[in-house]
Amino acid sequence: MLTSDEQEWIKAWVRTQYPTDPPDLTRLSEIHIAAYRVIALTLGVEWCERIVKPLVNVSGSDFLRRGIASNDESLRHVDRVIYLAEYLTCLAPVPNFHAKVEDLRKKGLEETFYELRVAYALQRKGCLVKFVAPSGVKGEDFDLEARLEGDSLPVEVKCVTDEPNYTAKLLHNRLKKASSQLPKTGRGVIFVMLPAAWIIMDDFQQETTRTTESIFRNFSRVNAICFHWEEWTDGPPYGRFLRFSSALNKSPKVRLANIERLFQTMPHPPEGTRQFIEISYI
Repeated sequence: MLTSDEQEWIKAWVRTQYPTDPPDLTRLSEIHIAAYRVIALTLGVEWCERIVKPLVNVSGSDFLRRGIASNDESLRHVDRVIYLAEYLTCLAPVPNFHAKVEDLRKKGLEETFYELRVAYALQRKGCLVKFVAPSGVKGEDFDLEARLEGDSLPVEVKCVTDEPNYTAKLLHNRLKKASSQLPKTGRGVIFVMLPAAWIIMDDFQQETTRTTESIFRNFSRVNAICFHWEEWTDGPPYGRFLRFSSALNKSPKVRLANIERLFQTMPHPPEGTRQFIEISYI
């Protein structure tokens, strides 16, 4: 599926990531190339050719098929390709997985990618998950259902990185809509992907705290809200951190045992480590 020139580009890109202490470059290159094959097997060669393959030496902004004119663009392209292949592999047995494959073909890539990312993260936390078929009925039209300590946990996923400008009202309206898609009986969680630029804006944290508190007051069905955003480090080697900030409803309609464990991080820094970058994740 990949031409010899494209495979050589992948190998060369990996080499630029480790200019002083190269690891097993052949192995890393094989991982990148294998990811394309996984995606092609799941979504078809034509889709992979059109949507995923790199545009070498061309600037671009597509979520998956990015122009590869800089290390920054290359990092995002390779990172997303590898993780999409990981999600497709690990989530294939999940009920209604075929619907997410169709969403990748027909809907916004970034939105569906984030749904897969949340499902994958919950799965790694030990939750059984399934994708919920759209119903168009308020209170029943959430994206995922997870099992936490034996309890059903409806999950609504929102991706707002396409918004050009932040306003507190915009975020409140997105959360309000997400809340209405969760069951009135309670036991619901909302995950939201945000632009990284919003996080550093003046008053964002205070305004968002007030927003989440307002949602909790008016929608007791919501047990928790989790905000995600990406941070990309300078390099080489380059790296992407998926950070998060979570808020728990102190007075939910239904209390869920151990819901806090969904939002816990590993202890850090690891013992004996001289240099360590904090990574937050679910």
